[in-house]
Amino acid sequence: MLALTTACAGILIHAICRAPGLTLALTALVLLVHAKQEYNALATRMQETAAKYETTIDELREHVLTLEVELLSTSTRNRALTKENEECVNRSLIMQESINTLSEGFSKARETEAQHDATIADLKERNLGLESTIKDREEQISMAREALDEEVTQGRAAISSLQRERQERTKEAQDWKEYSKYREYPFSARPYLTKQQDASELSLTGIIAEKARKIEELRDRLIECYSQLTSMEAEMPLHTKL
Repeated sequence: MLALTTACAGILIHAICRAPGLTLALTALVLLVHAKQEYNALATRMQETAAKYETTIDELREHVLTLEVELLSTSTRNRALTKENEECVNRSLIMQESINTLSEGFSKARETEAQHDATIADLKERNLGLESTIKDREEQISMAREALDEEVTQGRAAISSLQRERQERTKEAQDWKEYSKYREYPFSARPYLTKQQDASELSLTGIIAEKARKIEELRDRLIECYSQLTSMEAEMPLHTKL
């Protein structure tokens, strides 16, 4: 605006210098009208510019308010996120402690597993030894059973033989008893004998007693063998008993 006024003043001075009188007045009036028009146009433009500035300022204020609201919301979210982050950190620490505890438990479990594996290996080795011992014991028991069975069979055969012999000797002793009674009679009063007996049969009582003693010994031995067999079977594990 100052530049426009200066220009108008320069034109006016130039006109005054060149056109005297009425011409000078008309020229000055024209210049003033033109300056007024320019001033009004400039004022209008300035008002429009000011209105635009006001609109822009209002928009900027609204934008600032929006930004302030967003900033407040962002601050609220930031505080919430900070709190959530702290909670996450705390949970992470708790989880880390749990992981450490689980790791220690896992290490102990692996140590225990290693000990169990060693124990199992030792037990397997001992089991192999026991199986070998049991197999040897079974063979010994089988051999002992066979020997005992053979001895029992022989003992039973001997007992049967001795029992038959005892029966025979008992009958002979009875005959001898009858013969002794027969000899007690006077010679003329003796009854008729159906069987001749020799005087050597006087020793039958001692023979019968000896045979009875042998029978009792064989029975005792048979009972002892059976007890030994039962004891050997009882010492074996349950799943290996015959």
